[in-house]
Amino acid sequence: MKLSEAENLNAWDQYQHSKIGNNVEERIRLFDLEKYSGKDLTLLDTGANNGKFTAQLAHLFKHVTGVEPYAEPVAQPDNVTWYKTGFKNFWETYALKFDVVYSFACTIQIEDIDLVDTDTIAKMYFDVTANNGILIYESQKLNRDRHKQHAQRMIASFRKVFGNEFELKAGRSRDQRTVHYYRKKL
Repeated sequence: MKLSEAENLNAWDQYQHSKIGNNVEERIRLFDLEKYSGKDLTLLDTGANNGKFTAQLAHLFKHVTGVEPYAEPVAQPDNVTWYKTGFKNFWETYALKFDVVYSFACTIQIEDIDLVDTDTIAKMYFDVTANNGILIYESQKLNRDRHKQHAQRMIASFRKVFGNEFELKAGRSRDQRTVHYYRKKL
């Protein structure tokens, strides 16, 4: 069944409010996100959805940037800048670098919507990550063939530019995801 545009937008808006495995509070704990924060660090959340990560974690960072083309953000703290655009446009338009970069199950949408391959996506993430910065990547659902294939290509592409992960964790178990932590070293 194909959803209408209004139904699709509502789904994007409600995604991070889910209490069955997708909610932000669970992911903050599961991914140990506070460990990778600091009052002197900047954060980029790509595919930021309605901005609950940025709203809840902004107090732990000097500055936070959210990038999201579809969902409207919840109220944000003063140290958050919001860009209502796709990741490719953000990457092409702004020459910004961040100490910590989130990519939580959004690269398949970047590939589909921005029409770029996984090697290009990995390069874009490398470009926006500051030297010695960290990229935290949550894979797509590994129990779906198309998503698993994308995740495998994406991980291989990230390894080409960042090298191997310095940490790998199980993601949200109900969705069979993995979380990969990369450090940018030159």
